[in-house]
Amino acid sequence: MNENIIGRNVRIRRERLGLDQKELAERVGLTNSTICRIEGGKRIPGIGNLGKIARALGCAPDELLREGA
Repeated sequence: MNENIIGRNVRIRRERLGLDQKELAERVGLTNSTICRIEGGKRIPGIGNLGKIARALGCAPDELLREGA
């Protein structure tokens, strides 16, 4: 799995919703730093956190894993 794909998809969806990283982090229950690392491709979220992020962004987890999603 390419962590850059996940990070890019999270960032694009977050920005479309008008959220900043801190707001997404609060919705998900993670730190702002963790969201920053995920979006920067430095961290891959575990399956549980991927589901939480997807719910907060209004999509299915698999949508965050697809190229060009």
